[in-house]
Amino acid sequence: MNLRIQEHRKRAGYPSARAFAEDHGYNVKTYTNWEQSAAMPPLEKAWELADIFGCAIDDLVGRKSPSAGVLISEDERRILDDYRACTPERKREAAQYVRERREFSEERATGSTSYDKAVNE
Repeated sequence: MNLRIQEHRKRAGYPSARAFAEDHGYNVKTYTNWEQSAAMPPLEKAWELADIFGCAIDDLVGRKSPSAGVLISEDERRILDDYRACTPERKREAAQYVRERREFSEERATGSTSYDKAVNE
């Protein structure tokens, strides 16, 4: 669990475990033990951490949730983690970009593009 907690902490902009622990009211030694897997956080604290980092507990422990019905690749997980770290404005821009690329791919698959439709009208 240490690698995922540490990874999320760094992604949240905290260069050290001490800075994160102090900012969020955790005992520094206790939090450091969680990152180093010397101790496991109680479930209640794991939920808190997941909420702070904006992720699921499964993400903290690196578990690919079977309950979702779909396992995602490491590339997809990285994209999702990067997306979650963005500002709301950047998330909207990223979602729009992905929609446009998907539509373009669908148009290419059918042999028709928006340009072709505009020219033929």
